[in-house]
Amino acid sequence: MCTQEYYLTTPNCYFSFEIDRSVFKRLRSILFLRFMSRRRYPKPAREIVLDFLRSVGRPVGLGEIVKSTGIAYNTVRGRLYELKKKGLVKRTSDGWVEVNAP
Repeated sequence: MCTQEYYLTTPNCYFSFEIDRSVFKRLRSILFLRFMSRRRYPKPAREIVLDFLRSVGRPVGLGEIVKSTGIAYNTVRGRLYELKKKGLVKRTSDGWVEVNAP
């Protein structure tokens, strides 16, 4: 068995140990699922984005949404397109705006 020293960092811990490579890969996947699969925001990102658009009440650019909500650029972009498919928001020449439900 060939052992090597590995370092593993999670949001709350730092590990350094000698272990077989195959065992390390398995341990890393277990720890990743345990620590990294937690939701980063208090509620789903699409709800945060939609709430922000409702509160602003005017067309808003993607960059402003990212700065104001603290959600990652690609996450906001993806959630906006999901909301657009559902007909909850629309893209105008001035930015994104909520579509008012009848």
